[in-house]
Amino acid sequence: MSIKSGNNCIYVVGVPSDTATTDGASVNVPFTGSGYVVEKIYVSKSRVLATGATANGATATLGIFGAAAGASPTIFANAALAGLTGSTIVLSLTPAATALTPIVTASTLYFRTGTASGVAGSGYDVTLVFTSIPPIPRP
Repeated sequence: MSIKSGNNCIYVVGVPSDTATTDGASVNVPFTGSGYVVEKIYVSKSRVLATGATANGATATLGIFGAAAGASPTIFANAALAGLTGSTIVLSLTPAATALTPIVTASTLYFRTGTASGVAGSGYDVTLVFTSIPPIPRP
């Protein structure tokens, strides 16, 4: 697995989807200010990680959390990746809105597979787009 960071974007390569209830990846979010808002999540390139052969990941579920083991805050609630049927498909997902605050302050995010894909050695890539929130001005 590799992680690449660009302007307000994190690209996680090879998040495993073949083992249920596990944190397949964790990433540090390079934000400045008082936190950030996750705007969009893209899941793509469902494949067998060792060979690159296409794999159907549509039965897998993905959740993105601010703490290990699916603990709060919830960035993206565990949901099925319906439609992620191969290496040429890109799913566009909307992050979860929290009831208390839309600003995320977790410096590490955990990508968790809730239900396995059923394909041994399979995984996918995740692109997370975020915007840093500037600090509150002090008088």
